Amino acid sequence: MHVARVPILFGKGFGDNEITVGAAHAVMADNADADLAYVEHQGTSIEAGRESLLDLEERMRATGAELISQKPVQTTATQVTSEGESAKSVLQQIVENLEEAFCQAICLMGRWANSPVEPVVEFFKNFTATPPDDNTTLRGAKDSGVISRQTMFEELQRRDVLSLDRKWDDEKDRLAAERDTVSQPQANDQPSEEDLLNEPAPTDS
Repeated sequence: MHVARVPILFGKGFGDNEITVGAAHAVMADNADADLAYVEHQGTSIEAGRESLLDLEERMRATGAELISQKPVQTTATQVTSEGESAKSVLQQIVENLEEAFCQAICLMGRWANSPVEPVVEFFKNFTATPPDDNTTLRGAKDSGVISRQTMFEELQRRDVLSLDRKWDDEKDRLAAERDTVSQPQANDQPSEEDLLNEPAPTDS
């Protein structure tokens, strides 16, 4: 693939003169038969290169999916009881090992400072493969009353749809402010007292 996608620059009629090839340079020649062109194996080499890049992206996507796919792991009974599951993804195991390393580091710092501590370190590790229509299902569950708006908000955060920096209380206040703005009548839509007094009385037809 590398050989087929790399064009070869072919030139003739330039003699021993040195030429510079580039977008900011012009190639000049006194010989009327001089020629300069790129040569490739076939015109399909570009398409073949594109196909190889797509295959590479697919392999990268599959490799990333393997990190979050749930797999049975060798755990003790205490670990299964405390964590509530015996199947974890590779990425979850990596994060748990990082949590344990941080706890040990903090304990060592406490011993060095003559202040024993019992640290609790938690990182986000609820990594799951989200189906393409999962957000639609989530919205349908909220509309049907199965889950609350706050639950939907938290699930969207867990799926990386919403930023983790957002807080539900702040978002709830924003929603209330938007509803008040929409429901507040416009001043031009309400007749004034003078308009009501000057309105002609209805007549019998």
